Amino acid sequence: MDTLQRLGVPLPIATTGALGALLILLASMGLFGRKNHMPVEGRTVLITGASEGMGRSAAMQLAAKGANLILVARNIGRLEEALADVTAAASSPSTQRFTYISADVSEPDYASTVIAQAIAWNGGRAPDIVWCIAGMSTPMLWTDDAAMSAARRNMDVNYFGSAEMSRAILREWLAPENSTGPKSEPKHIIFTASVLALFAIVGYGPYSPSKWALRGLADTLAMELNLYPDNPVKVHVVYPATITSPGLERENQTKPGITLELEKDEPPETPDTVAKRAIAGLEKGEYFVAVSFLGNLMRCGVMGGSPRNSWVFDTVLGWFVPIIYFFVLRIMNAQVRGMKSSAIRSQRNKVTKPTPPARGRTPRQVAGQLAAHEAHAHAQALGDDLKADPSSVFEEVAMGAQDYAAAAAAAAAMETDLNEDAHGEAEVEANMEDDDGTGGASSLPPHVDLAAANMIANGGPPGSAMSQPVQEQLQEMQQTLAHAQHAQHAHQQQHHSHQHPHQHQPPAQMGNPQQMQPGHQALDPSMVKTTEELARESGYGELNVESALAKRLAREPGQRLAQQRRPEQVLNLARRSNVEALFAHIAGEPARVPCKNCHKGHGPWTSCIVVDGQMCGSCANCWFNASGARCSFHETRNPQVVAQHPAILPASGASLASDPGYRFTTATHPLLQSHGAAVGGVNHPGALLTNNPMLQQMVNRAMGEVRAADKATRQLMLIDITAKQLALHIADYEEMIASQDAGGGHVPGQQVMGDDAGA
Repeated sequence: MDTLQRLGVPLPIATTGALGALLILLASMGLFGRKNHMPVEGRTVLITGASEGMGRSAAMQLAAKGANLILVARNIGRLEEALADVTAAASSPSTQRFTYISADVSEPDYASTVIAQAIAWNGGRAPDIVWCIAGMSTPMLWTDDAAMSAARRNMDVNYFGSAEMSRAILREWLAPENSTGPKSEPKHIIFTASVLALFAIVGYGPYSPSKWALRGLADTLAMELNLYPDNPVKVHVVYPATITSPGLERENQTKPGITLELEKDEPPETPDTVAKRAIAGLEKGEYFVAVSFLGNLMRCGVMGGSPRNSWVFDTVLGWFVPIIYFFVLRIMNAQVRGMKSSAIRSQRNKVTKPTPPARGRTPRQVAGQLAAHEAHAHAQALGDDLKADPSSVFEEVAMGAQDYAAAAAAAAAMETDLNEDAHGEAEVEANMEDDDGTGGASSLPPHVDLAAANMIANGGPPGSAMSQPVQEQLQEMQQTLAHAQHAQHAHQQQHHSHQHPHQHQPPAQMGNPQQMQPGHQALDPSMVKTTEELARESGYGELNVESALAKRLAREPGQRLAQQRRPEQVLNLARRSNVEALFAHIAGEPARVPCKNCHKGHGPWTSCIVVDGQMCGSCANCWFNASGARCSFHETRNPQVVAQHPAILPASGASLASDPGYRFTTATHPLLQSHGAAVGGVNHPGALLTNNPMLQQMVNRAMGEVRAADKATRQLMLIDITAKQLALHIADYEEMIASQDAGGGHVPGQQVMGDDAGA
């Protein structure tokens, strides 16, 4: 009632509506009695999102009522803490059973695995009740840059996470062999939506549709389940409002100011209170469970064709709701119109991450960028050669892909150094921690050749080793370096007390500005833009700053959208990353499941290179992907089951050489059909195609060793492999230089064809 008065609803109308609702509610309770429609004692309940917030409270309260609990969430540490709380709350500790299953509800097909594990733990029987509580919210204005990415993520967690779980459990419950008869105690599938699925508020564009979708699914299932009278199942939807939880704290980091203003008069409720009211509604047999008076008003105002909790109560209360909404909507819309767009954005920015302070670039950062652009220029030459004669560059591409994969560990260490050099501040990120603990994407620098970076940092490579375009790009980068160093030096003089000691090194270490091209005039340091500014201007503000600067200075468009790629457009061979992607493409067939981890909507591509050799926008700078291997991000966030890829090897089974499910084909790209012989080499994943029994034996022996090793031993294996790969490339490079100095011109690794070539 206080809420309605604060919103300006006249007291007589509010009082009349409340009294009418109360009378109908009392009559309804008298008509239908107090039967418990969802007893839980001795039954097994599975709850997703049970590690914190409402899910954790619901699990504890159900344990106190005698239920056996299966807790599902992603974070094992929080699951173990929740399991201890649930065990302590049990009414009969000697007979009740509790366990947890770690799973990410946003992953495709996660639910079937969870249900299978639950059945195995529960003595071959499926859980009796499944309550989907896992969810997330990233409120923001619909016109914000990250709105579509947030909407997809919210839909994956909130809707598809619950939808997949409902389908998996219903397939078990409704199986003919699990028929229990129409008079048996029904199973229960419970969705957790939100009052925002009943009444829209500005700022929840990415979130509300995912909760509205749950209501549509529930209405459909409520009718569809009438097809199975011998397998009774009840559907419920819970509509909580704002809940005090860690999720609310994360949510407020992106919430627009106008949204905070509209919500200020409705205080959040505790998880225990919301869970208690939700369980009470479920025990009454309610289809739509609203946990507050305001929620009940909203529920009755949008019932439409949905099943009613009580036809009398819901109908009569629904008569008053339009009158109340008449005043509420007028007041809320007036509040929104009264706040100017600039004020909305300024208030929104107060609760988001602050803009990092302007700063200069360290020598090591610039060295990495110089190396990145040298690699980009080399990509243009590779592309031209590949167009003219693919076989001439195929071997180089293969070795280059391995080189990048082998250097990834060192690159990660370099990234740490870069961040430490940058005043110890975190780089600009838009990926926020959400309810399921999902973090952001990898921020590896783009194709930084560490050897080249070190060489450039100490004076640069000899000019004779570079083509004219490469030299021009390096000159441009050196000019930019000089500007950045001048700005950094001026900044140090003004704020020397705030700088780290290592930033007082003379900038001459990276090259003398006097060595730049003749006639160069240094710009005013105040005009030099920071990396963050360049990142935002390039459209890559949500990615790593270094990646954004590299693309900006390489004269490439910063923002790569899906609609920018035409259906008939072919692979751009002028980009090194795409050439390497083409090489990686030999390892498997097109992906069955598109990559859903790209925070820019798949970029210009449609699938992940891990399984079909095409790069999306967010993965274009990942060395692991460029070599066809699986990075930790894809392994943990999107473990796709694609049998045709060597990076996803079976945990057990027949020999790799004899298993037809793991033979690969070179027919996946026309360019490679004429180079089948090259695919059989040992320098790339296509080596698994070979019929060489020695190589097959080596692969099978290695697989046996890896499968038998524990996690720590596998890490040691990885370190050993990486070290040997790096050593091989260093040795090859030194031998090549020595050969060139001697005038021989022979490049190690290439067979010299002479009179004895046929021996």
